[in-house]
Amino acid sequence: MVEENNYNRAESHGHDAHHHGVHGHVNRGNPSALISSLVPSRVEAIADIGCGSGFYSKYLLEHAERVYCIDIDESSLLAASEEIKSDRLVCINSPASNTNLPSKSVNIVFMANSFHDMDDKPAVVEEISRILSDDGRIIIIDWKKDSDFGPPQSLKMSQEDYLRYFKGFVLEKSMDIEPQHYCMVLRPH
Repeated sequence: MVEENNYNRAESHGHDAHHHGVHGHVNRGNPSALISSLVPSRVEAIADIGCGSGFYSKYLLEHAERVYCIDIDESSLLAASEEIKSDRLVCINSPASNTNLPSKSVNIVFMANSFHDMDDKPAVVEEISRILSDDGRIIIIDWKKDSDFGPPQSLKMSQEDYLRYFKGFVLEKSMDIEPQHYCMVLRPH
């Protein structure tokens, strides 16, 4: 199938395994420099929602006192905790719609190639709104709709799709990352 190019469609804990399987093979350029450009100063807490095996979490740790690595896939969280040996990394096995983090407790919510997989997107947005500090930011990295890689076309989301879900937020910054991805930074109204 053309739509499932480079894809493992096996089911894994209620969501497609592509979220975790493809990430390791994607050229992300210089992730440390990318994260530094998006998080220019040190913050107290970052929630990496849909973190998978923690690819970005290790770079987020360079900019935060604590990084919450949140995913529903327990085996991915185990891989993250084995790869990133830090007492500042807190792995949480829960759905994105119920992180169990205190309200207004994170400065940045980070999501890379994950929101398109989440079943109850309005509930996830509500949870993000709850845990994000009043002056916080949401950083989203996702596949471009016209990319030949990533999830099936039916799952890919444009920046406009995101803005329809995140109605209580304003687009602060948008940029392309390599040919396959884009990045958005949102802030509360």
